[in-house]
Amino acid sequence: MGSSSSTAFQWFQNLATVATLYTWCSICVAYIRFRAALKTQNVDKESIPLSFILQPYSTFITLGYLCIVAFFNGFDYIAGGWNTPGFVTSYIGFPLFFGFFFFWKFFRKTRWIPSADADLFSGKAELDAIEWPMKQPRNVLESVWLRFI
Repeated sequence: MGSSSSTAFQWFQNLATVATLYTWCSICVAYIRFRAALKTQNVDKESIPLSFILQPYSTFITLGYLCIVAFFNGFDYIAGGWNTPGFVTSYIGFPLFFGFFFFWKFFRKTRWIPSADADLFSGKAELDAIEWPMKQPRNVLESVWLRFI
């Protein structure tokens, strides 16, 4: 494999890494906004089937960690020998991500939905029916058991 193909592979690897970091940052921000909507609308967190004991703190820690990793992603190009293509592929995700984000906000004229107005329950009944279908008892023992649980 020549040096040009190895360089191109490294560029794609950096771009994929940066895209993954920004994707996970977006997931963390979405979860933080979801938790804020739950709190604002007085929805008990125990009503959510899956929860983690360290939430929401672990989300903030994860978001901070991902931001640090994204910031220092191209640090070897700054601290060591300068490499313009490596630097660009390490940090191009930041302006692209926010550029596309704000372009879409202004182009489509979308707005931030306040936590009090977030729709948390549309389609929930249909999803609950898929996730937790009602079990039909196959015999008397199961019928009694299902009444207790």
